[in-house]
Amino acid sequence: MMWRQTSMNSGKRINKILAMLLLFGTLYTFVFLSSNKPRTTGNEPTNFCSTPSPLLTGSTNVNFEDGGGRTNWPPTFEEINQENLHLQAGGFYPGPSTCTPKATVAIIIPYRDRDVHLRFQLHYLLGILFRQQTRHVIIVAEQEGLDIFNKGQLMNTAFNYVMKELKLDVDCVFFHDVDSISEDDRTLYECRGKKEVVHLSHRMDKFNYRFCCGVTVGGVLGMLPTQFAKVNGFSNIYSGWGGEDDDMNARLTELGGYKIYRPVDEYNRYAMVHHKRDADNPNNDYGRRLYLKWKQRQPNDGLNSLETEVISVVKHPTHTRLYIQTKHIDVDDWLGEEQPDVINQG
Repeated sequence: MMWRQTSMNSGKRINKILAMLLLFGTLYTFVFLSSNKPRTTGNEPTNFCSTPSPLLTGSTNVNFEDGGGRTNWPPTFEEINQENLHLQAGGFYPGPSTCTPKATVAIIIPYRDRDVHLRFQLHYLLGILFRQQTRHVIIVAEQEGLDIFNKGQLMNTAFNYVMKELKLDVDCVFFHDVDSISEDDRTLYECRGKKEVVHLSHRMDKFNYRFCCGVTVGGVLGMLPTQFAKVNGFSNIYSGWGGEDDDMNARLTELGGYKIYRPVDEYNRYAMVHHKRDADNPNNDYGRRLYLKWKQRQPNDGLNSLETEVISVVKHPTHTRLYIQTKHIDVDDWLGEEQPDVINQG
């Protein structure tokens, strides 16, 4: 009888120990997983960052001539790195430690041989995105080789990289000319839902801050990844300067049925870094004729027909650089019969 009671007591103690070990294991697993949980899952606590951000200062005081006593102007890449130590490898910023950003934004910059412009852009844009408390990554899509610059292919390639290779749940993508600099951090890099795309740079100093002169959606254009995919991305056909933005405008408004949102506050302004036209980015003499056939081309000209090659990927402290070999396109295959040299931008 005494033996049985002792055995029963021992059994109870063992069960208690097992229960405690199980509880400890459960708690340890929960704490371990919580501490190692990626901040980009979209399932964070609802302590979202406030809108507008309390860090905004207004004017960015864009100046391309005088760095205010700095030795180097624009700053060197190393100086920009040192000013943005909050960034992770590849230019990823997970957001502030005090709140959870409401979205993850990818900025795609098509690029070739614009060192000074890129340094100006990174200097101003990284400060803006930090003060907006935006979780973000900047992708610089650099064209390799000697072929004529093809902006559409570079942006399509970078978009595919963001969607397929980055371990991020990207909510919004901005396609950003390297020479278009925001003059105020209250111009927000954020998307506006399923029915609108965002055109931020409709007021440029080059045009006396008026929306004019044939501009459609060029400069800085943002949208949801699903919106970009729906219109099959940018055309791959336009090489040289001009045409791809008008083509995208038609895809977005006529095919996608999206409205173009352009912020109307007086401070929504952009400055363009002064430069001469690049020798490798000449005016194309077929853009207007090609545009007239955008609707026929669109189903087979874009993301689904892209034939570029990403030669290498370099994760710099402030951005991810894609080195891209574009595909030479024989435009005559797409033009067919000669068309009048006119364009209807709607």
